[in-house]
Amino acid sequence: MSLAMKRFDLAGDKWHFCRTNWCGEEAGLLEDKETSLETEKLKEGETLLLLEGSLPPKGFLRLAVYLDKKSTGPTNSSKNSLEWLQGLIETFAAGVGISRSETETKPRSTSSLDSLETNSPRYCFLGDVEISKQATLSDLKAHLLTLPLLDNYVVPTLNFLRLCRLESDLEPGRVLRRMDLSLSRLKISTSAKIGCTVLNYEESLSQSASLLTVRLRLADKRDYGPPIEVVFDTPGSPTPAALRKFLSETLELPADGFVMAKHFPNKYEWAVIRASPPTQTTKGKKKGGQQKAINLRQKPYFLKDGDLIGIGLCDRLSDKNIDFSTAADDAGKAKLRAVEEEKRQRRRQRGEMGQKTNRSRPEVGIKIFVPDYGDPK
Repeated sequence: MSLAMKRFDLAGDKWHFCRTNWCGEEAGLLEDKETSLETEKLKEGETLLLLEGSLPPKGFLRLAVYLDKKSTGPTNSSKNSLEWLQGLIETFAAGVGISRSETETKPRSTSSLDSLETNSPRYCFLGDVEISKQATLSDLKAHLLTLPLLDNYVVPTLNFLRLCRLESDLEPGRVLRRMDLSLSRLKISTSAKIGCTVLNYEESLSQSASLLTVRLRLADKRDYGPPIEVVFDTPGSPTPAALRKFLSETLELPADGFVMAKHFPNKYEWAVIRASPPTQTTKGKKKGGQQKAINLRQKPYFLKDGDLIGIGLCDRLSDKNIDFSTAADDAGKAKLRAVEEEKRQRRRQRGEMGQKTNRSRPEVGIKIFVPDYGDPK
């Protein structure tokens, strides 16, 4: 890799290579420039990104940190802090916890957020942080609190700070759990993007919990109401019945009065969550076998942190003809079709070029010598 940099006349440590995923986005850092391509398991035809910037020291990670604009934690303003503390005391005096589905945000300073670089509707870039791979999640949270912008917030304990992995499109992914685990155990790499949310309540998610965003479909419109953040946790397997019961109690809806669907943003599609698996053909099915209950974390729903669940109201549970798609989904599908058509045309052009190349080659006769293995007479 160092030889490749010399060919580009890029000397020094101001450049580095990164792996790419199937869609050409940054997927992993190649830390050692002197390592051979064979050691890095790089194959012919793979695409690498040559990015500007020095590598972090060995044993350290350089993480890109983004702040959630929906952070609801109190600011250092004395008025805001007193109002938030008063509300907290009143809530606990009433004998109830702070609702995780609260949609009203507390007052906070927005002047510093507006001046930051914005790469998504929800997150703004805070900066890069260098930290040891052996540092724990608790250490990372404590380190983030030293960033200038987070000085505007009051964070009583580290559990008021939520960290999550961000997807390539800066959408929230899995929430980081277990404060005592090291970043290497949490499989955090230098190419990872971390989302930071300041909460107005303490949060300690279990391994079985899922942080979901729920939106209510507007009647007779291809649109949804404001997002509601909920924590879905069940002692047993996360089945559609358990999710339905949870949402019915959380949203105060009749259990048979709504239909659930999960959004797949990469495909711009919605999958209706049904109580039973889709009907299968009898081919390859055991006779007399009991139908296995659906686990939402497995195929075909793959429920995880950050998923969007749409709720469509209906008169009865049998009424499932609800269109969960939106105009944004239609535009996204059209974009995917355009990309697929472009790939198809490129494959066709490569095929035509290959045919022209083959036709230009002169025909060469082949001589085959076959010895006579017959018995001598």
